[in-house]
Amino acid sequence: MPGLGTSFGRGGATTAQQDLANADCILIEGSSMAEAHPVGFRWVMKAKEQGATIIHVDPRFSRTSALADIWVPIRAGTDIVFLGGLINHLIEYELYFREYVVHYTNASCILSDDYRDPEDNGNGYFSGWNEEKRAYEGGSWLYRGGDLSRPQRDLTLQDPQSVFQKLKRHFSRYTPEMVEKVCGIPPDLFHKVAHALAAASGPERTAAVCYAVGWTQHSKGVQIIRTAAILQLLLGNIGRPGGGILALRGHASIQGSTDIPTLYDILPGYLTMPHKGDETLQHYLDHYTKKTGLWSNYPKYLVSTLKAYYGKHATAENDFGYGFLPKLTGNHSFFEYLYDMLDGKMEGMFLMGQNPAVGAPNSRLQRKALSKLKWLVVRELVEIESANFWRESPEVERGELKPEDIETEVFFFPAAGHAEKAGAFTNTQRLLQWREKAVDPPDDARSEAWFMHQLALRLIAKAKASNDPLDEPLRALDWWYPEDELGDPQMEAVLAEINGWYTDPAVKIAGSGEKNGVVFGLDRDGNPHHGSQVNGFAELKADGSTACGAWIYSGVFRRDGVNRANSRKSKDYLGHGWGFAWPSDRRIIYNRASARPDGRPWSERKKLVWWDSEKWTGIDVAGFVQGKAPDYEPEVGAEGLDAIPGDAPFILHEDGLGWIYVPRGLKDGPFPTHYEPLESPVSNELYSHDTNPAEQWFARQENRFAPPGDPRFPYVLTTYRLTEHHTAGGMSRFLSHLAELQPEMFAEISPELATQLKIDNGDYICVVTLRGAIEARALVSRRIRPLALNGKTVHQIALPYHYGTAGLVRGGAANDLLPISGEPNVTIMEAKALTAWTSVR
Repeated sequence: MPGLGTSFGRGGATTAQQDLANADCILIEGSSMAEAHPVGFRWVMKAKEQGATIIHVDPRFSRTSALADIWVPIRAGTDIVFLGGLINHLIEYELYFREYVVHYTNASCILSDDYRDPEDNGNGYFSGWNEEKRAYEGGSWLYRGGDLSRPQRDLTLQDPQSVFQKLKRHFSRYTPEMVEKVCGIPPDLFHKVAHALAAASGPERTAAVCYAVGWTQHSKGVQIIRTAAILQLLLGNIGRPGGGILALRGHASIQGSTDIPTLYDILPGYLTMPHKGDETLQHYLDHYTKKTGLWSNYPKYLVSTLKAYYGKHATAENDFGYGFLPKLTGNHSFFEYLYDMLDGKMEGMFLMGQNPAVGAPNSRLQRKALSKLKWLVVRELVEIESANFWRESPEVERGELKPEDIETEVFFFPAAGHAEKAGAFTNTQRLLQWREKAVDPPDDARSEAWFMHQLALRLIAKAKASNDPLDEPLRALDWWYPEDELGDPQMEAVLAEINGWYTDPAVKIAGSGEKNGVVFGLDRDGNPHHGSQVNGFAELKADGSTACGAWIYSGVFRRDGVNRANSRKSKDYLGHGWGFAWPSDRRIIYNRASARPDGRPWSERKKLVWWDSEKWTGIDVAGFVQGKAPDYEPEVGAEGLDAIPGDAPFILHEDGLGWIYVPRGLKDGPFPTHYEPLESPVSNELYSHDTNPAEQWFARQENRFAPPGDPRFPYVLTTYRLTEHHTAGGMSRFLSHLAELQPEMFAEISPELATQLKIDNGDYICVVTLRGAIEARALVSRRIRPLALNGKTVHQIALPYHYGTAGLVRGGAANDLLPISGEPNVTIMEAKALTAWTSVR
């Protein structure tokens, strides 16, 4: 989270979807928004109707491109060069929003004299690289003096050690000519985009950026997003109406699954998972608590989370149950335990909401790994490939796997559909919305909540019958939830716990209400379980008197018993009154930046929040201490939010500034730097090092990579999403009407490549990488075009990734071709830029 600079979390949008209508320019890159997010795209169309310029940067001409004013074809995996070229253009021609940049970003901060940039080293490495560990040691990346809370600053931006001057030098070689050489984008088209974005900057105008997995699924995905953050900070577009960066999440609760994570390395609310060595609560808190800014409240958030987990078993004497938490000893991602499966080190797995036999990288290897398990539990609506791999997979068809030799016992549990269960989900703009149950699920189908609840009850009972110390964390769990007639936990009780409450049942604050025994919750035995709800994360304490499942969601379930996720009366253009946006129902994060340093709106047209001489007020919930005046200056030694000046909007950072440069928190550099994808038809034009140095390769014989320029694999391979199918296909390929709309796997290639390879439209072709080969129908189309790179013609092949061997429509799984790899910060695979070979079957 600290590395993104403008984003609250992994994929946390800084703006609301409907606020896109207020943009004067919208850059969509790394997404085909009209196809993958068609409902949200209506706001893009609203902006266009009002005169906004829509730009779509994508290897393919898609439905989004057709509705854009400017389409920019780009070589997959070169986004940092294109965005870096825009940054260079803004600096060279002094088109950045100077007053915003000087006051609200760390452009003026002075860096350590030990910092060295890839432009200094010339090889693509920053200072601090440890070759033996294959990792950076980031001490030289800090501000001069090492204090992030009170950095030395030069508001003239002229100091050679200032962030601004380092930024200027870092991107100085990202010229229009370099953009053409690396990305294949002609200079006149580049300048068209640059002029449109520069025109949407300043007090009267703003531009927004939208992205999706076309940016994240890369070996430098976090840094691509960081480049966009730098661009938006230079343009003064963060925290302002019609600005921001919108992360378009894959479906309804992908955002929720990172907020309250299904990830191995974070706790709810983006708290860091303890690592080996963080053996005591105090040691952990000393490591992650900041002296200034919002993260100074880290102990309140963590202790309240522990109280939600362990209830009365979390006491000051036992570090509030901190010792019950597992500690990370390394990379515990899905990819690591996939290899454990292959090597016989893992006996069983629960598979819920995922279909790795089709949807995960190197899915051919995924299926082989599943065949090594002793047992596999699959919960799904239909019998997906991960449930029937032992019977119908391509490996069985080819004789690589034989059903009689596979010992994996598969337990298939029918799952409830979204209309058959109640609960909250969190959409792409951080908005919690409540889903009422329409009907009970049929037969033995059950919700995820039912399954996890019933599994927990059985495991806890088993643990309580045991004296094994390893079972103590299970025995300590506070699993109190009342049930409905089907045995589902009451989901409003779960949301109330996520929101947070006072732990003492006797604490009943005036004005509290009660709804179905939830707010003054009664446990399954009818006994009071807790006191009044907290009304927001500002009420959380570090002394055990409050419990909270996820501090960022606090405020969603009010003290008077109102479930704000279930609110359905929108009262303004930002949607207040419809659902609840974390944090604090704030629709645009860092919105203090929507006002000038003195608190007045930048303009009447772009007003959002402002200082009214006594407090911050406006259209949105102000993301600032309400009574802190714009001219407030902290006293020497001030801590927490008291240390943030009145003109510093980015309160999650210790310095209160938007981070153009990241002094701490990223594993692959404080500035974004262009590296080629892990597989590329060309070498790196900018540096001698081709690929991201800190990348995790997950090298293995069955997971090989083609070296740069390998003549066997001359074509760029990218994957994308269709409107008519959904992710790995389990919810769409089994439906007749969707099957009819997209009935067969295909590969999109240009007419030029088709002519070169003597392929006709509709031919069956093979697409091959070092991981596997699939069959597809050729779709010969001008929607994808050859690119000229430094005198070399490069062709691209685009594949939808929704197909597999189950359902009404079947086809080769595009992910069979992808490698397993791990971006250094979040361990995501590179799925959008690889190399391949193809020919007529």
